[in-house]
Amino acid sequence: MKHHDRSGSVDWWRGVFICLAVVLSAPAYSFRLTSFLLAKEAVLNLCLCAVAVVVVIRGRPSLDMGCRAFFPLWLFLGLAAVLHLVLFPAPVPSDTIVEIARYALLLTAAAFAYDLLGEDVWRKRILDALLCSTVLVAALGVLQYAGLLPGLFPTFEDYGQRVYSVFGNQDLYGGYLAIGIPLLVRRFLTRTRLDTVALLGIVVLLAGLLISGSRSAWLAVAVGVLIAIPYRHVTRLGTAMLGGVCMTIVVLTVWLAPAATSHRFAMTLGPEDHGGRLRLWFWDGTLRMVRDAPIAGQGLGNYGYWSPRYLGEALHAPGGHTHAHNELHTVRAHCEPLEILAEAGLIGSCCWLWMLVRLIRCRGPEWGGLAALLTFSLFNAAFHSAPHALAGLLLAGMLLAQRGTAVGAEAPGESLDAAYGLAALTIMMSAFFMWAVLLPSYWLQAAEDRYLAGKPCLPQYERVVEHPWPNARAREEYGVALSEAGRLEEAYYQFERALDGRDTGSLYLALGALAQSLGDHRRARQWLDACFYRWPSSAALWEVRFQGSPPHERKHIRERAARWGVMLDKWGRAQGPRLGVNTPKIVTSTSTPSSPPRTN
Repeated sequence: MKHHDRSGSVDWWRGVFICLAVVLSAPAYSFRLTSFLLAKEAVLNLCLCAVAVVVVIRGRPSLDMGCRAFFPLWLFLGLAAVLHLVLFPAPVPSDTIVEIARYALLLTAAAFAYDLLGEDVWRKRILDALLCSTVLVAALGVLQYAGLLPGLFPTFEDYGQRVYSVFGNQDLYGGYLAIGIPLLVRRFLTRTRLDTVALLGIVVLLAGLLISGSRSAWLAVAVGVLIAIPYRHVTRLGTAMLGGVCMTIVVLTVWLAPAATSHRFAMTLGPEDHGGRLRLWFWDGTLRMVRDAPIAGQGLGNYGYWSPRYLGEALHAPGGHTHAHNELHTVRAHCEPLEILAEAGLIGSCCWLWMLVRLIRCRGPEWGGLAALLTFSLFNAAFHSAPHALAGLLLAGMLLAQRGTAVGAEAPGESLDAAYGLAALTIMMSAFFMWAVLLPSYWLQAAEDRYLAGKPCLPQYERVVEHPWPNARAREEYGVALSEAGRLEEAYYQFERALDGRDTGSLYLALGALAQSLGDHRRARQWLDACFYRWPSSAALWEVRFQGSPPHERKHIRERAARWGVMLDKWGRAQGPRLGVNTPKIVTSTSTPSSPPRTN
């Protein structure tokens, strides 16, 4: 009896740490890391390590139920390890290993929580933690939009997203709020008495959602609410009150923030809809990626390596120059099903489809939030944000636990070996993630900050590139700093080494410009041709080509540049702003060179 009481107490602590992971991971961010999302990974990993210790103390085999419930996703990781590290090695195996570790930690969190999700009390507590997290994130975004938190969210020149929020991206911010709204709407409509707490939560979430300007999040909420509404149990009074409050918030928000709401909606699919039109370009390139490796995929975690090549192919295809495109390196397809198909092929996609089929067979109030997340993932990299992915796994776990899918009766007795094994694996994966990702990210951001401040930064960059785990981005930025210091041959070496992990037009441009400066014109032409294939609209590319070409070719170069929207004067200088070789930031499609918030 004494042992049973101790186990129950430990279960309570396990639930507390899981709730803390849900509540604290979403609002966590840091300007000292190269991406806001990495801070969330760090918080999640710390909470998982605490849960692992608790699991060791508990020493019961209930973890097996959680692993079996998410078996299709565990199989997905196992197949990815075999296919992309052994049979058909990915071009950047280090990225594959990191991606497998990241997914494995998220699935471990779901396994740790699974038996608790089958209990009404803990299911409600964890769901309350998720709703608390979404409301907290929404409130921070609203306060940022109002300019009341300049110390937490400073403004950056030329950064277009007024509410970059704790995610460093307005779409991820809106998508996280979209998970909570359907859940709260259902809770409000099913209560026999007025639930003022739920109503206030809906008000905050709806205001935050609207000012995010994320149309994909708006669509996700619409789908989620339609699924979440308990049509047979709604009351006229509750529906009228909720509808009136929501309409009031919509009208007030549209009136106070028209640029983020009505103007944003009106531009959909129009010439100024850069976000929507860029996605069409991303998806065109992704489908070309799928075409070349339809069965096994191009390699888990390797979309960012392949994207410049295939997005460039989309631009150079007949009529491709009409695509809306930019100079930024996108490391995500902005459509999770497409990215999974491109990276893992039909084999990996079948695992996800299997998981979805098992979920469709379940029924529960959590479907509203999960449906919103799945809808949002059709247009954004939702699964690559730890809070979004964790929320989805927990909601899926609640559905599976209530139905009892793939869960047998708990084996009697103790199984310390299983508990110790999973706990040790969790701690080792967390330590690996900190060593391979978080620590180099901290060092690299310190080097970037010194570079932007005009301070000596080469020793800081050297520390990152000398780290045993490969870091192509660090080598590229180190090469930029070396080239500005006049150490051209060393910079050329770093750019060449960066090609092991990146295939961007900016890398080939830097190599071409340096080869031209070093007098190797044949090699310079090869590098610049590779840049043109991936980055044809780069103004700096055409300037370098113009300067390195004989006079009789320069008219032709100006004509070719004009086809890609780059106007060169008679001296070969591009008209307007340009992103050149010495740009210090290597950014994704969700950030700009002059702004720290990033979602790499």
